Amino acid sequence: MLELRGVRHRYEGRVVLDLEQFSVPRTAAVAVVGHNGAGKSTLLRLLALLEAPTEGQVFWNGTAVPRRPAASLRRRVTLVEQRPVLFRGTVRENLEYGLRVREIGQAAANGIIADVVEISIRAANRNIERCARCQAQDRREAQLAENLWRVESS
Repeated sequence: MLELRGVRHRYEGRVVLDLEQFSVPRTAAVAVVGHNGAGKSTLLRLLALLEAPTEGQVFWNGTAVPRRPAASLRRRVTLVEQRPVLFRGTVRENLEYGLRVREIGQAAANGIIADVVEISIRAANRNIERCARCQAQDRREAQLAENLWRVESS
């Protein structure tokens, strides 16, 4: 679990995030919403261990995270930005680069990439099925509205 306690974060002296306590349970999916400048990106960068808070403490499974966490800990937390960055080249080359930086051998990297491809294909198939169901639902709703309009106008 990731937790922030007594966190106040500043950029150029201006407080951009002020949280008494915030936690993300293990395996949780969290949506962060708010207006521009509310501190959403800052919160996510702190939770992803990309920055240390100006004040307060970040905890991982109840243990305080040092201001410069070990790479092994940072690898256990991930952040997918709204506009992800990809280097030139194929998706596979981008994946290989990330795995090479983490010093993962080629055989293990090939296995991980195969898993990513399989998961991506399953997700794409689910999205296609959802879109087909949504379109069918939209057609039914449109037909229902048209039928109701006919009944009311006759």
